[in-house]
Order: sequence, then C-alpha cells, then structure tokens
Amino acid sequence: ARMRAEAALRTAHDELERRVEERTTELNRGRQRERVLNTLLLLSMEDLSLEQQLERALHEIVSIPWLPVQPQAAIFLVGEDPETLELRARHGLDQAAQGDCERISFGQCLCGRAAASGELLFAEHGDERHEIEHEDHTPHNHYCVPILSDGKSIGTLTLYLERGRPRDTQQEEFLQAIAHTLAGIIERKRVEEALRQSEGQLQEVNEQLARHGRELEQKVAERTHEIEQRRQVAE
Repeated sequence: ARMRAEAALRTAHDELERRVEERTTELNRGRQRERVLNTLLLLSMEDLSLEQQLERALHEIVSIPWLPVQPQAAIFLVGEDPETLELRARHGLDQAAQGDCERISFGQCLCGRAAASGELLFAEHGDERHEIEHEDHTPHNHYCVPILSDGKSIGTLTLYLERGRPRDTQQEEFLQAIAHTLAGIIERKRVEEALRQSEGQLQEVNEQLARHGRELEQKVAERTHEIEQRRQVAE
C-alpha cells in the first residue's frame, strides 16, 4: 500500500511539474506576443517609409524564438490594380523569388489565393496550389496570412516554415493578430500620405490665389494710374 501511495505521489508530482512547465511556457509566449505586437505598433510611429516599417516588422516576426519559421518572409500589398499583389517588403528572399513574385494576381499561387479568399492559408511542401516554385529552394511549408482592412484584403503576409511542421491553432491566431496590426500600420501610413498630398495641394492653391491676387492688384494699379493720367490731360 505504501509503495502504491509513493508511486501515486510521484505521478502527481510529475504531473504538477508538467503543468507548471506548460503554464510557464504559455505565460512566456504570451509576454513575447505582447512584446512583438507592441514593437510593431511603435514602428507605425517612427519616421520611416512604409517599406522600411514593413521590413522592420518582418525582422521582428522571423526572430520570434518559438515560432517555427525560417528567416524568409515577405509582405505583398494591393497596388493600383485592385486584383494584383505587389511585393513591397522582403526578408531573406533570394533574387529568383523576388523576381518571380514581384507581382501576383488574386487567386494565383498561395499568396494570391489567401488574398482572394481573405482566409489564412497553410500549405505543406509539394502542395499543388504552390504554382510558383524554385528548384533550388529548400523544402518548406508556408503560412500565407491575408492582411485585411474593413474585411477587404489589402495585402498578404507570407512566411516560410520548416518542412513537416503541422498547423498550429495558437500560431495561426497570433499570425492573424500580427496581420491585423500590419493593417493598422499600412492604413496609418496611407492616411499620412493622403494628408501630405492634401497639404501640398492646398499650399499650391494658396500660392496660385496669392499670385492671382498680386496680378489683380497690379492690373488695378495700372488701370487706376491710366485713369488718373487721362483725368489730368482732360483738365
């Protein structure tokens, strides 16, 4: 009886240690998630171009220790054509990938499919949907996360995973939170750019009005002088 009790105690102790370790890991990951999201939010406040902000964001994302991603990632944004993605930021991509993936239509390959559907896409190595492949690439899996604004795709976050890594619900939820934060960065920068353009246009209009005002004053002065000269001659 004593041996059974000691065995049960050891089992309970081991189970407790396992739960404590799991909880500690979960808390550490939670803090890391918050740190990453806060870092991304702070990026939106820095005086950088949108491309610089997004590339800094990619560096932060691929540096997360518990996220099984390779040091390769990209962000595509919808360009002038609302049905086409353009490569706007990259991290660790080779020249072949950058060239072949410079522009991707909605529904094309993995990134285009994620943008078209508005849903996160996971693909294992050899997935037939991966239409743009490079022979010299190391086998890998993919996460393609749509970047949504008001329910509309404005881009895609593409990550390379180690081959054989299965889908993970917690990772996917975190990646969607990252994509949501990226959407905020993109929209903020676009608003800033629109304001700058509006200010520039307003300044141009003010300068034109001032110029017209000066020209009108000059014409009035000339006309007044002309009238005064005629009056003097008439007298």
